[in-house]
Amino acid sequence: MLARSGDPSAAAEQLQKALVKHPEDAATRLRVADHAYAKGDTLALRKALAEALQAGSKGLEIREALELIEGASLLEPYRADGRKVIREFEAWERGGKHMEGTAARVFDYAATWVHPDGSSEMLEHEILRMQSQEAVTKEAEQPPPGGLVLNLRVIKPDGSILEPEPVAGKQTLTMPHLEVGDYLEIEHITATPSEGGKGKHYRGPHWFFREADKGYWRSEFIVLTPKDKNVDIEVVGNVPPPKSADKGTFVERKWRVDESPPAAEEPDSPNPREFLPSVRIGWGISLDDTLVRYVDAASEETPLDPRLRKVARDIAGKIPAGKRDERARAVYRWVGEALQESNEADGRRAIFGRAGSRQAAFMYLVRLLGIPTELALVKSRIAMPPAGKMSEVETYDNVVARLDTESGPRWMVIRDKFAPFGYVPAELRGQPAIRLVPGMPRDTSPTLGAADGVMMEGRAVMKDDGSAIVEIAQSYQGRMGIGLRSVFDRVPESKRNEFVETRLLAANLPGARLRELKIENAEDLGAPLVLRIKAEIPQIARPVGNKVVLKALFPVNIAQVASLATRQTPLLLASSSHVEVKFEIVPPEAYKLPSSIPGGELHDGDRSVTVKDAVEGRSIMLRRVVDIPAGRVQAGAEYAKFVAFTQQADQLLEKEIALGR
Repeated sequence: MLARSGDPSAAAEQLQKALVKHPEDAATRLRVADHAYAKGDTLALRKALAEALQAGSKGLEIREALELIEGASLLEPYRADGRKVIREFEAWERGGKHMEGTAARVFDYAATWVHPDGSSEMLEHEILRMQSQEAVTKEAEQPPPGGLVLNLRVIKPDGSILEPEPVAGKQTLTMPHLEVGDYLEIEHITATPSEGGKGKHYRGPHWFFREADKGYWRSEFIVLTPKDKNVDIEVVGNVPPPKSADKGTFVERKWRVDESPPAAEEPDSPNPREFLPSVRIGWGISLDDTLVRYVDAASEETPLDPRLRKVARDIAGKIPAGKRDERARAVYRWVGEALQESNEADGRRAIFGRAGSRQAAFMYLVRLLGIPTELALVKSRIAMPPAGKMSEVETYDNVVARLDTESGPRWMVIRDKFAPFGYVPAELRGQPAIRLVPGMPRDTSPTLGAADGVMMEGRAVMKDDGSAIVEIAQSYQGRMGIGLRSVFDRVPESKRNEFVETRLLAANLPGARLRELKIENAEDLGAPLVLRIKAEIPQIARPVGNKVVLKALFPVNIAQVASLATRQTPLLLASSSHVEVKFEIVPPEAYKLPSSIPGGELHDGDRSVTVKDAVEGRSIMLRRVVDIPAGRVQAGAEYAKFVAFTQQADQLLEKEIALGR
C-alpha cells in the first residue's frame, strides 16, 4: 500500500527485515540486490553473492543474474571454437584415418567450475559427425539442452549452418536437413546447486571417454576445484593422469583421451560404468556420512491413522498379538492380493487407494500392529568392487525390510506380488547389511532360502517302437517360482496347456505332447509351484544299427551363457540357476541295459555340474544337479576357463545312452 501511494522504499525496507530473519533466502536477497543495482550500485549483485555464500545459501539465482548482467560466465575462457575442431578433424582424416561407429564423436568436451559451497557450473560442448543413416535417425530429434544454450546447430560440409526452430507443444527440437556427413554441434552451460551443508559435500558428474556405437576422436574433461578441498578422484579404465595447474585459489585438472574406438557391445555385460574409461570427482562423500542421511529419510514419523488401525486389525484377524510372524505374514498376503504396484510412496494413500508401493503399505500396516520393523541396505554379491568412497556408497543399493518377530529377525524383499513371505534374492543372501536405524549397526542378511531353480522328478515307460508314456512333476522354487506364477497370471486358462507343452515340456523332453496337466500350490506362495504332467513322447529312443540310443533328455544348454569365444567386458550372471533331475526310464523287456553309465563331476569356482546316472534293476536312473549361482566372470583367463567348463558340462549332460536289443 505504501509503494502504491508513492513510497517505493517501503517494500525494500520490508525485504531487508525479512532477509535479517532468513539470511539463507537467496530469492529475497536477489530482490534486494536487484533494487540496489537499479539504483546504480553496480557491485550489488557481487556483494549479494558473497553474503549469500557466507550465510550458507546456495546463491544459484544470484550467480545466474550476475552472469546475465556481465554477459559472460566464469567458463567463458574454456569455450572452444567448434569450426576449428572440425577443420582439425578433417585434416586428420585426410591422413588416411577414420573413426569407427555409426557416428563419430569428434569433440566431447566439458569444463566444470566447482565453488567452495559445492555449487557448480558445467560447460558441455559436443560435435557429432553423422556416418550412417542410423545415426541420422537417432540424432535428428534432440531434447532441448538444459541451462544456457550457446550453440545448437547443424553444420554442413560446405560450412553452411542450420538451426532448429522450436514448435509450441513439441517436446524435442528437429535438427533441420540432417544428413550423412553433416556435423551436429551442441554447446550449453548448466548450473547445479550445492547439496547444502556449506560446501561439505560435492558429487561431480561421471564423465565417460568411450561409448558403444560411436568412436571418440577427442574427449576432454576439465575440473576446477577449490584448493582447500580434499578432492576424491575415481578413475576407471585406461585414462591417462590429469594435467594440473594452479588458478589462484583453485586447482585446474585436465583429462584427455584421443582416438578412442567404440566400446564392445556384449551380451550379459554389467553396467557400462564398471568398465568404460571414466573419471568422477567429489569431496565429503563417504558411506558413513551418506548413511546418516539415509537413516533420517528412513525414520518413520508419520502419525498412525486410527482408521487404518482397524484395517490392520481386520487383516490380522484372530491371530494373537504375540505371534508377530503370523500377523506379518497375513499382512504380507493382503498387500500382495489387494494392492496394485504403482509409484505412490505414501503407505497410507496406497492402502486407501489400493495402489502404490507394496513395501510402504506393508511397513505402515505392521507398525499399526506394533511389530518392530526397519529397513536395511544390503550389498549384492554381484556388485562391482568400489573404486573409491563415492562408488562404495553405490554398492549398497538394495533395500530389504527387517522385522523383529518372536522367532528372531525376519528379512524380506517386498516388491513382487508372487514372492513368498520372507523371500530374499539369492544374490543378497549372506551379504553385508547396514540397518537404517540410529547407530547404523552392521549385520548380515540370512544365508538360507529357497533355491532359485527347478526340480524334475518322473518316470517314462518305453514301448517297443521307441515311444514312451511319461509322468513328471516339475517343482519351481524361488525366483523361478515367482516368474512362472507371474506368467500364469497373464496367460488365459484356455491357453495354459499350450504354454506348458510348447515352452516348458518341450524344453525338457523334446517332442513330448501334453495329455494331462495339474497345477499344485498355485496360491501357496511359500511352497514350490508344482506342475504334474502326463505326456507322450513319440520317440524317446532312435535305432542305430542293432542298438537303440536314448535321446538327450533335460538339456540345460549352459554353453549358451558363454556364447562369445572371448570377451572384453565381464560376464554378469545376474541370477542363480539350480536344476535337479531324478528321472526313471523303464525300457521294454526286449532291450538289454548297459552294465554301467558314465557320469562325472565338473567345478568352476562355486559353479558345479554333477551327473550320477545309473542302471538299477530294469531301469535307467537319471540323477543330475546343475548349480550356477549369481556372480560375475572377468574377461580374459577367467572367462576362457568358464567357456571350457560350460562346453564340458553340456557334453556331460548330453551323453547318449545306448541299449542293446
